[in-house]
Amino acid sequence: MFSTFSPLALDIKVSFRESARLARLGKFEGIDITWDDHLLNNGSSYIQSILATEGLKAGGWELPFNWYQEDISEQKSMLEQYASIASAVGANRCYTLVRPGSNEYTFSENFSFHLKKLSPIAEILAAHGCRLGLGFVGTPSSKKTFSFPFISTLSEMQELSETIGHNAGILLDSFHWHMSLGTETDISHSSKELFVYVQVSDCLADFSREEHPDNQRALPGETGIIDFKSFFKGLQHCGYKGPITPTPFNARISAMIIEPAVCLTAGYLLSLLSPEKALS
Repeated sequence: MFSTFSPLALDIKVSFRESARLARLGKFEGIDITWDDHLLNNGSSYIQSILATEGLKAGGWELPFNWYQEDISEQKSMLEQYASIASAVGANRCYTLVRPGSNEYTFSENFSFHLKKLSPIAEILAAHGCRLGLGFVGTPSSKKTFSFPFISTLSEMQELSETIGHNAGILLDSFHWHMSLGTETDISHSSKELFVYVQVSDCLADFSREEHPDNQRALPGETGIIDFKSFFKGLQHCGYKGPITPTPFNARISAMIIEPAVCLTAGYLLSLLSPEKALS
């Protein structure tokens, strides 16, 4: 496992080169690929040179279009370009979230809908050596907004990912794992291939589990509500080796000056992954 910086998770909108500088400043080991025209036009050699200069590993990248609304046939060439560049720099982990319900489809109907939508995306990624990580939303408050419930636990998402195919897996988020009443055993008894990408944040003390919003969180380990000891123990037991990315979605952090915000976020993550390094 290696600490990874995602500027978008801190609401930081800067160039990839500047993001890499910030990642190194915060002592992150890796960085997500945040696509823009400059990055696409300069290609893999440009990205590799920045990674090498800052001594960083490539993390993952978010699926760059709204697959709920857009047809993959219209996005195929674009996704192929992204996947080709990403694979060349070692960023072979793509991820996206799955909504925890629908106002149109029952669970079974929605399962078929997602299978139809996500299977061709997974196939395109597989052709370029990339995997697709699917994230479940475990917050009860999010599920309440839909007429028909859908996937909201690790085991349910595992069924969908395995039905899609070998290169599909799970985007595991500590927040949603906790909100779905997940256990260490749920993680430790899974194969290391199941988890494509991991995000971490803590719950806020201001809300009950039933009322906690999805888009307001704390830094990983900040409040101590989520049992990170069990979370990481499960990941270690199953053999996960990929990115660990803090995603606090926190207005206080977003309002801070960029450099201190990055360093504060990194410090909390490092205290969970390597307590002895956090003190140095």
